[in-house]
Amino acid sequence: VVTTDGKLTEEQVVSANIDTVFLVIALDEDFNMRRIERYLTIVQESGAHLVIVLNKMDLCEDVYDRIKEVKSITTGVPIHAVSALKKVGLEQLDTYLSVGQTVTLVGSSGVGKSTLVNSILGTERQEVGPVREKDGKGRHITVKRELIVLPQGGMFIDNPGMRTISLWGGEGLDETFEDIVHLATQCKFRDCQHKTEPGCAIKQALEDGTLDENRYENYLKLQKELKILSVRKDQRARVR
Repeated sequence: VVTTDGKLTEEQVVSANIDTVFLVIALDEDFNMRRIERYLTIVQESGAHLVIVLNKMDLCEDVYDRIKEVKSITTGVPIHAVSALKKVGLEQLDTYLSVGQTVTLVGSSGVGKSTLVNSILGTERQEVGPVREKDGKGRHITVKRELIVLPQGGMFIDNPGMRTISLWGGEGLDETFEDIVHLATQCKFRDCQHKTEPGCAIKQALEDGTLDENRYENYLKLQKELKILSVRKDQRARVR
C-alpha cells in the first residue's frame, strides 16, 4: 500500500514486469535507518533484484559510515554511493541498465530520483525541485509514473516520491529482520515472548548491545502494523 495522504486504502501496484528496483536513499538530513528498514520490508516482497542507491554523497561527510550502517541491516544487497547532481559514481549502475533490463526507482520525495534519471540520460528530461533546508525533505515534483528508454538500452520507470508508505503483504519482514528471527530461535522456550522469560536470546542481545534497540523496536512496530492490517483486510473482505 502506498499513499501520499497518510490514509490506508487499497493495494497499489507501483511497477510491474521489472528486473531491478533501485531503492534511492538520500545521504542528507533526511537519512533515516528506520525508514530504510520499512522500504526493505516492502521491496523484498517484489521478487525483483534489489539495489540500494545512496544518493547525495556530496552532502555527506561520513559516506563510509553510512554505508556500514546500511550494510548492517542487509544481507547480499548491493549498495552504491553516488552523487546524481555531481555525476559521481554513476558508472556503478551501468551493469543494471543494459539492453532489455527494466529498472524502477522508489524512494521518498526529495531523494533525487529524477536527478538520477537526468544525469544518466545526459539531459534534463525530468523536472526536479529543491528540498527544504531545515530538514532535507522534498516536494512532490514527479506526479506520474513514466517509462524512459535509456541510451544503454535499458529502461527506467520513474515513480512519484512517497511521503507515506504502508506494508501490505508482510512476506519481506522476516527477510529484512532475519537477524532478529534467527535470535528468536535461540531462546530457551519456543513460545518466548521476549519479555520476562529466562534464557531469552533477544533480551540478552539487547543487553550486550549486539542487537540495536531501535532496530528491534522498529521490528515490533512493523509486526504490529501487519497484524492491524490483517484485521482490516478481513473486515473489508466480510463487507464485500
